[in-house]
Amino acid sequence: DGSACAETKCYKHADEVTCNLDTDCDWDSTGCGLCVEKYCFDTHKDKDSCNNDQKGVCRWDDANNKCVDKVCDDYNNPALYPDMVCPCSADPRCMVDKSVTPPVCIDQKYSSCPDLDVVVSFDASCSMDKSFGRHPNGFDALMEVLRDWVGTV
Repeated sequence: DGSACAETKCYKHADEVTCNLDTDCDWDSTGCGLCVEKYCFDTHKDKDSCNNDQKGVCRWDDANNKCVDKVCDDYNNPALYPDMVCPCSADPRCMVDKSVTPPVCIDQKYSSCPDLDVVVSFDASCSMDKSFGRHPNGFDALMEVLRDWVGTV
């Protein structure tokens, strides 16, 4: 039939980190781990086809002249969606968060996540009980840095 195998642009990424840095690619961990082209980028090459995607999960990115996967945060852009509530509510992946003012569209999978806890661990080796600069020990030095950091957060 004249078709030939060809490597995709994402195939060259050998690991998840480099794959996810490429905005046109996604790491597929359902099998043996492979970098694949995102659905919208791979399926639609022109604006009309993209904006009329049958699944409704694509939108045309005018700035980069390509089809991209729609994300819930897109509905928060008034240039794209002057009234965010209706399209956000219609998207089964999204929900309107009315706990903030003004309300925002968020991904449902993150809607029930609690506030983030920060865990800090310190080295407990015997080197921590030795003097550390102007501090009597490494633990005091690290605690001072941590207090400064918490003060800026």
